[in-house]
Amino acid sequence: MTEPARPSRRRRALRWCRRVALILVGAPLLYGAAALGLGAIPTGDYTPATDGIRIQVVTNGVHLGLVLPMRAAGIDWGAFLDGPRAAEWCPTEDWVEVGWGDRDFYLRVPEWDDLTLSIAAKAVLWPSATAMRVIYRSEPATDWGEPRDLVITKDAYRALVAFVRRGFRVADDGTLAPIVGFGYESMRGRDEFYDGSGRYHLFYTCNTWVIGALSAADLPAPLWTPFDFPAYWHLPDPSENGP
Repeated sequence: MTEPARPSRRRRALRWCRRVALILVGAPLLYGAAALGLGAIPTGDYTPATDGIRIQVVTNGVHLGLVLPMRAAGIDWGAFLDGPRAAEWCPTEDWVEVGWGDRDFYLRVPEWDDLTLSIAAKAVLWPSATAMRVIYRSEPATDWGEPRDLVITKDAYRALVAFVRRGFRVADDGTLAPIVGFGYESMRGRDEFYDGSGRYHLFYTCNTWVIGALSAADLPAPLWTPFDFPAYWHLPDPSENGP
């Protein structure tokens, strides 16, 4: 019997090209489908707490953040944050906005015009070092950040804060690691960065971190998503509360 003819080198090359193309097209589609599908699955629950603590979830259109009271439930952010701008602003301001994300992205992309392909690719394609961004604010979000307000119990707030604090890299002596000399010009000295804990990657993004904080307090959140907008599917809509 004669052996079946082996595929030619060209046919084998074409076969591999088709497989690579399928992966390049299919992987992003699968990722997007998972982000939307799992993002639609609700977790947690919410009923406004009587005499509770007000917090906010905000977004800049891509990146979620949390706006928290400077002092509430026995927790004083001024006693935890030890950066030079914290010493300036914590005694006078009433709110603090926090976010977690890729360190290079935070420090090197103050404006979207500063984003380069190499920075974006590094943040997406492999695990990278992280940073916490802290903004000192005199009032909660009103006409910026698409705020969603939640009024939660003291226990829920403490659970959320415990999660947030784990996002900072904390030394054995309890001190943080401020990244001195960095801040966005648009914030006029009201923001600063700290070394973060954990790694940023394709499946654990800045938005996944905020969702984790909400889940730690058993608040409404998607099961999983790397994007900001699925989180808003589950948060109270201020338009439903009347004018």
